[in-house]
Amino acid sequence: MTLPRALSKTCACCGKTTRIAVLASTGAYGSMDLDMRPPGLMRHALRYQIHRCGHCGLCVPNLEEVNGVDLPTVVRSTRYRAILENDDLPELAREFMAFAHVCELAGWGRAMVRSTLSAAWLCDDQQKVAQARLLRKSILPMLDDLHARGEHYSNEREIDDVLRLDLLRRTGQFDQVKEAAAALMEKLDGESVHWKIARFQIALAGERDVRRYRLGEALEQTIRPMPLWQRLRAFMGSAMID
Repeated sequence: MTLPRALSKTCACCGKTTRIAVLASTGAYGSMDLDMRPPGLMRHALRYQIHRCGHCGLCVPNLEEVNGVDLPTVVRSTRYRAILENDDLPELAREFMAFAHVCELAGWGRAMVRSTLSAAWLCDDQQKVAQARLLRKSILPMLDDLHARGEHYSNEREIDDVLRLDLLRRTGQFDQVKEAAAALMEKLDGESVHWKIARFQIALAGERDVRRYRLGEALEQTIRPMPLWQRLRAFMGSAMID
């Protein structure tokens, strides 16, 4: 059960008090999406993960503590106000993207990826297909920047690479999915979860399928078997077959 509670928080930017809802408890039972959106009640708890000051408009996960950035300058900036006023995005998605902008200025790469991904999920919920695609596409260079600094979004580089496959496929970059998945499969054990996800993504890309899928579906291989040429490409390398 998702149990919210109301608290008064003092804004780290303007010093005024805002009443907000925070999450006391929730659950995440079942299979997550291939882009790491959690299952169960946690799936719909995004509104509790970002706080917005009712006075200055600061949007952050913890309204009372934000370090490493000049908050008053940020929230007064044209860029920040434009994000909050962008009617193309659902209101909560705007708040996540406002925090993503704070993350960009502060150098918080992992938080920026997470916040942008959360905004994409919210666009999914509102059938904002084009907006969700643009947000997912913008995450790809963020992952590149993290890796260039020797950092990961998740606990392992392989998990980041699996996430990249779903971002590529959901944005219609099917050839890149096939190439990246084949390269990843060459590094992995054929019985591993990540190998099976990569195989699933290759098959979906072959169908030009941009829909949402869950981890359980990838492991069960619910779509038709992979064609022979794709199996050869996966095992022998993409250079052997065009």
